[in-house]
Amino acid sequence: FSNRQELLEACLDQSYAWIEGQVSGALGRIMGGAPWADEVDAFVRLLYRTTHQNRELVRTRLMTTMETGGLPVGRLERGPIPMLGKISAAIGGSRQIAGLRLAGHTLELIVTRYALHSDQELLKIVGCEDLEAAHQDVEDHLVRVCVHAFESALE
Repeated sequence: FSNRQELLEACLDQSYAWIEGQVSGALGRIMGGAPWADEVDAFVRLLYRTTHQNRELVRTRLMTTMETGGLPVGRLERGPIPMLGKISAAIGGSRQIAGLRLAGHTLELIVTRYALHSDQELLKIVGCEDLEAAHQDVEDHLVRVCVHAFESALE
């Protein structure tokens, strides 16, 4: 790689490919009759844990995005935008596309922010001393918020 940005983008390409695979699997199950709320639940939990395990990569992405004022040219078109479109079509058909896209984007943002907390911050925020219990509380909260966001978009 000729610079840090190219290396970061290559790492992120792998992350986005993994996420897209997870989203595609969930959408396939929804189209096959699985309840969408169950798929959101499973996806939120998996995304939270995976993002938490890869915090340094995510922090680097956020820092470079803040430095430049936005994602690199083409990044939205290669990842988030097509995924948001697929999620909207699977859950809502032609109804409330904007609301569903925003719900999907909200899911990404809040799950990422919670996952970036250090273990010490997380324990303080949740107000407990058991790290695994704190992660579970955060996951449960994120699932409720995300499911509610999708339900609100479908009203």
